[in-house]
Amino acid sequence: MLMRKMTTYDVKKAVDEGKCVIVGFGSFEQHGPVLPLDTDGFIAERIADAVAEETGQIAAPVMHIGYSTAWFKYPGTITFKSETYLHVVLDVLDSLIETGFRKIVIINSHGTNPELIKSALRIIMDRFESHERKVEFLFFSYGTISDKEAINRIRKSEKGGMWHAGELETALYMFLDPDHVKEEEIGDPNLAGVDIMMEYPPYTYASEWFDPKKYKGYFGDPSAATAENGKKFFDIIVKDISDTVRKFLNGEITVRWERTSKEVAK
Repeated sequence: MLMRKMTTYDVKKAVDEGKCVIVGFGSFEQHGPVLPLDTDGFIAERIADAVAEETGQIAAPVMHIGYSTAWFKYPGTITFKSETYLHVVLDVLDSLIETGFRKIVIINSHGTNPELIKSALRIIMDRFESHERKVEFLFFSYGTISDKEAINRIRKSEKGGMWHAGELETALYMFLDPDHVKEEEIGDPNLAGVDIMMEYPPYTYASEWFDPKKYKGYFGDPSAATAENGKKFFDIIVKDISDTVRKFLNGEITVRWERTSKEVAK
């Protein structure tokens, strides 16, 4: 069910039935010469809608603007500052909690959102830790799906080919909305130092934000993307998230898990 197409009475009924809500977070930022500015938000929306349909839950409206100051020098990028975005996420989640939802699934499709989303979750968890109304969250980003092997068996690019506007996002957009992909503008690979479907380096390095005089706006290999593989990627991601959401709803997830940690703690 899509919350944006429901009445307030429909939502009240869904809350009374114990439905969980699925909310997507994207961005509105440059994606090079090939993909539209709405890439992250559009993909997050389509994934969230598909997961809601697959699991019988509620898809909330996607937050289409994110934390994108790294791309601020590129025309068209609209961004919240970090401190603003933290409060935006808090307000969105607080609204869903006030509505009555106690199980919230978050699907993020933009690389610099997670740290601020996690900070918002910690603030909310601190607030509700001693509260009689327990709130539970399940948080996904592209790189946190469990079945990365399935995607890596299909991909055509080398390591570093799946990053910002690379093979994965280009293929997904080719499948979801081919009329808005400028395939004639696809250039040579610009392999990134990291890969969303492979291991991340054990450190974070930050220097200057990206400059259009140095970077065309994509990292990865959009030339490896196809609509056929985009459908396969989409189906894998939706199934992976849906399977985990079912476990979440059934109370089968009992540990807290951080992607960057090899340990879990109850």
